[in-house]
Amino acid sequence: MSLLLRHSHHSHHSHRHPGQRRTPSPGVPTDRVAATARAGTGTRALAAAALLLAAAAAPAQVFQDPALQALLSAERHCALGTVLGVHAMGQGMVKMASSVGTVKASLLESLRLAPLWYPARSAVVEFYLQAPGLIGGSTAKATEAARTAAKPEQARALEVRVALDDERFDAALAGLYGVQPGTDSARADDVQQWTAQAGFGLLGKGDAAKARPVFEQAAKLKGAAQLPVDYRLGLALQAQGQTEPARAAYARFVAAGRGQGKSLDDAKKRLAQLGGPTG
Repeated sequence: MSLLLRHSHHSHHSHRHPGQRRTPSPGVPTDRVAATARAGTGTRALAAAALLLAAAAAPAQVFQDPALQALLSAERHCALGTVLGVHAMGQGMVKMASSVGTVKASLLESLRLAPLWYPARSAVVEFYLQAPGLIGGSTAKATEAARTAAKPEQARALEVRVALDDERFDAALAGLYGVQPGTDSARADDVQQWTAQAGFGLLGKGDAAKARPVFEQAAKLKGAAQLPVDYRLGLALQAQGQTEPARAAYARFVAAGRGQGKSLDDAKKRLAQLGGPTG
């Protein structure tokens, strides 16, 4: 998955600062600002906090609270690196090479400012995996960034991402079973997506028997309706000759209507072949 899809989708989560101070505000209480930045999920929470600060007409308060300042700054650098990376990826190798240094510097600065913040480390790992080797990409560096996470659960999750990039799907699944997302919604989203990705990888290698239980498990995860899990489950079931369950899976996917056009069209075609309704 590209840097665009991962980090424009998450842009991400709560990085709690337990010693956060409060400073008085004539409009909106600053403790409400801090709570908003702490408790929400990523860009939305930080944007809301910024709006609250603007409403209070006291932007200098950010600089009176080092913890909140660092959090906002880390998010800003992460967002900057992501936007620049997205732009570079659409400009071709030559133009990408001219901007990759800025992208990398922004993401590394975000990680330096908030080393415990999962989205910052995740963005760095993703950069090393997505960038071509000639301009800074490196599986070895991605692995190092993953393994040096201060929190073991972050390290385990990001090592799964590296395994997926290497198409080591069995290893990725083994790692995913040991990941406990806890209250980190960014990591929970990744676990969900990577589980489905590992299953699809197995299916692509012709191992429908291994892929099927992966999709069955993925279908139970929160937010599974937003992913083409039923479509992929249908593929695995059909490959095993399980006509009735495959038809039911395709029917659920078509009825939901949330998949990409190509997947929906294929699901309708397969459903018709299996004698199910496509409308």
